[in-house]
Amino acid sequence: MVLRHLPFEGLDAWEAPLANRYELQHCDVVVDALPDPGQGELAVVLGGPVGVNDGDHYPFLQAELDWLEQRLGAGRPTLGICLGAQLIAAAAGGRVVPGATREIGWSTLDLHPDGQQSCVRHLDAVPVFHWHSDNIELPSTATCLASTASCPVQAFSMGERVLGLQFHPEVTARALESWYVGHSRALAAQSEPKASDLRAAARRHADELREPAAVLLNEWLDSLGA
Repeated sequence: MVLRHLPFEGLDAWEAPLANRYELQHCDVVVDALPDPGQGELAVVLGGPVGVNDGDHYPFLQAELDWLEQRLGAGRPTLGICLGAQLIAAAAGGRVVPGATREIGWSTLDLHPDGQQSCVRHLDAVPVFHWHSDNIELPSTATCLASTASCPVQAFSMGERVLGLQFHPEVTARALESWYVGHSRALAAQSEPKASDLRAAARRHADELREPAAVLLNEWLDSLGA
């Protein structure tokens, strides 16, 4: 089950490796009814431009938090990317708070000791894509795997069946073209980076990210099978 918040923020480079293992079913959570939280071998919760704490303006967020709380309580495998990771953390009892700075662009991760023993190790020294302004404060049940200078939680796990990634391992240079248009107001509200800067960086880094990100995903999925 793929929970999507915007049509152009999809699985992208991760669609093929996931489709090799699962029959994918998409739910556009902004307008669609959520499926049974206990169903589905795997749930993937994707990103979006709203915040976990914006429920007064976007009621679907509370419904999604309740859905995740039930799914996590049932011990069902769940993967979150960016907003998806924030929702998982909040549903498990953590908090999502405004970051000191908005993090947009490409940079490497700082792996924690637990991260060096996890599937996230495959991204060591590999630039990954970031686009967020909120940070995660983890619940006691979670383990931090990686961070960056401006974001203390870039990846976390909760046991073997839950993985949260604040960054975007799934992006491609082609797919990001839609982001630059869809999020043009957010880009215009700051002096840098510009869409042209992000485009140039994606040409340098997106292809380099694709293979190790796929290895990360497949290793984690293999662990679910075990």
